[in-house]
Amino acid sequence: FAIRRAKLAFLSSPYCDLRQSMRFGLAGVESNSELEFSQASWQAFTQAVFFDDGFLLFRGGNLVHWLSYSSLENLEDAQRLRELVSSSLPTSHTM
Repeated sequence: FAIRRAKLAFLSSPYCDLRQSMRFGLAGVESNSELEFSQASWQAFTQAVFFDDGFLLFRGGNLVHWLSYSSLENLEDAQRLRELVSSSLPTSHTM
């Protein structure tokens, strides 16, 4: 029931289907969309969980970003991004 309620809440939020760009660097992550701009250092993230097609990036207990490798402008960057995130978050693991 909680998952269904969360899904319905997201579908009615202004963030549903919002196009967002993210830039990853040694200092952290920049995120930009038509609704907001934010910067977060790596210390703001708690862990990353890697899958074959992308990864989940956790920020605290309630916020999770899904980053699909297919959304990258250049698929060759997937391995470099994975290495950067892994080295920046010691709590990362692979599923």
